[in-house]
Amino acid sequence: RYHLIVVRPRIWRDAVSALSPEEYPVMLRTLVGSQAHGVARDGSDRDVREVFYAPTRDLLVIPESARPKTGWQSQPQRMVDDEGGYEVGHFLELAMRGNPNVVELLWTTVEESTPEGEDLRRLGLESVLGATPLVRAFLGYASNARDKIITDAGRHLKWQAIYVRVLATLCELLREGHIEYPITRYPWGEDVRALRDGEATTDHALNLGRSLESALKRLEGHAAIRREPDVEAVNAWLLDLRREHWSV
Repeated sequence: RYHLIVVRPRIWRDAVSALSPEEYPVMLRTLVGSQAHGVARDGSDRDVREVFYAPTRDLLVIPESARPKTGWQSQPQRMVDDEGGYEVGHFLELAMRGNPNVVELLWTTVEESTPEGEDLRRLGLESVLGATPLVRAFLGYASNARDKIITDAGRHLKWQAIYVRVLATLCELLREGHIEYPITRYPWGEDVRALRDGEATTDHALNLGRSLESALKRLEGHAAIRREPDVEAVNAWLLDLRREHWSV
């Protein structure tokens, strides 16, 4: 009886990882935000996002509360840059839902990548993205930004730029199946920069947004990407990764 009392806590500690999300192996690290878009101003911070993987054994421990977090975000007092990360399984799920902040990692400037990170970006283009969830998520994000142009008056320049950028990005994705960065290589990229810098009016942002929404209605039925994500292909890739990385 006493032997069991001694051994069980030791086994329990061995089963639970002591690593925080920031310390898990990184497969992809990218630059996002205004620096990646090419519309940064003096003093703009660097926004960096990464995709990491938690070893499979850590995902299966009990209790559930001991399992690794699916993401992390830097605190201003700890880091100069705005940094954050997604566990690869969570990243794929969000990307398949069309989350604009997540799918951006499939095209933005790569700062660090492993072969698995390269595979992840390739998988994203081939299997993860779907026109239907992209349209739903991007339009929802754009609608929220449009509302904040009015309600968050102190930061209306930021929101009007985001409103146009999100809609224009969606048009490019549906038309071409991908997008190039920085966005200033596109004519609408200069509109985003002008809106961000206060060189264009809110009325211009709203008019441009309405024009882009009309274009989306024409593009949605003829998208250059699949209608829905290929769930089977995504799961096959993820399960291979989980088998490969049982432990750190």
